Amino acid sequence: MTAHERSPYEMLRGMDLVAPVANAINQRIMELGHDGRIRVESWRHADRCWLLFHPRDDRDCIRWNEIYHRYYGIVPKGCRHCWKVVHKVPNLAQLFRLAEIMQGMGLEAKCGVDSRPEYGNLHGCTGFWYTPLHGGLKAGRALYKQVKEHLTAEYGTDQFHLILKRGCTEMEAGLQSDQWDKHAEAFDETEAALDALFDVERPPRNELDVMRPRVHASWIRRRALAGDESAEIFGIHVAKTMQYQDSKHSELDFPGLGRVPFCKGVDDE
Repeated sequence: MTAHERSPYEMLRGMDLVAPVANAINQRIMELGHDGRIRVESWRHADRCWLLFHPRDDRDCIRWNEIYHRYYGIVPKGCRHCWKVVHKVPNLAQLFRLAEIMQGMGLEAKCGVDSRPEYGNLHGCTGFWYTPLHGGLKAGRALYKQVKEHLTAEYGTDQFHLILKRGCTEMEAGLQSDQWDKHAEAFDETEAALDALFDVERPPRNELDVMRPRVHASWIRRRALAGDESAEIFGIHVAKTMQYQDSKHSELDFPGLGRVPFCKGVDDE
């Protein structure tokens, strides 16, 4: 066997589609049926941080992102055709205003407070608008233009954060999105095998009214933790760090301890 040949063990490991989800099966998150298929029931997270507006049914995000990408590292075909316009707003008050704007626009969208710590936007206020999956970059740029014109009219300025991106941030963190198509054949081959293996219940993508108060409350709580003073409008305390370098306090207000025996080399002044 040469250095470039795969050993029988490596070949078996490569054929083992159960290995990436074995822990999920053992923890009863997924079920390996007697027919050899893995079943995943739909669920709704009780601690969601996003609200959906006017969702279509052409996306299968639980299957594509939470299973195929998360466990197998592929970028599914649907995700490679997903274009979204991203708008970041600076504070909680603006986020609630954005939710009203999205509701009124009648386009598929979502907004909320990001809970992912690994992508540099923890507790950031963000909104997304989505194109139909068949639209491609042309539809993405048209949506970007439409959203920018609408927000410019709403805000009275065109100075705001707005970009057009492809797919989910989790996927681009592993491979920049303009490189995905170079791996399309391998991605599609794996996706076809996973489609044959997985039976994923596809839940309705409607927003539940019963969840709106909980999501709104989570926005307020998360933004208060981030020091967003606009959270106080909603009756929650926002902790602030007192800064003393130029404060009005007298140094006599907070005298030192004097000589501290366990701090050698630190003398009274």
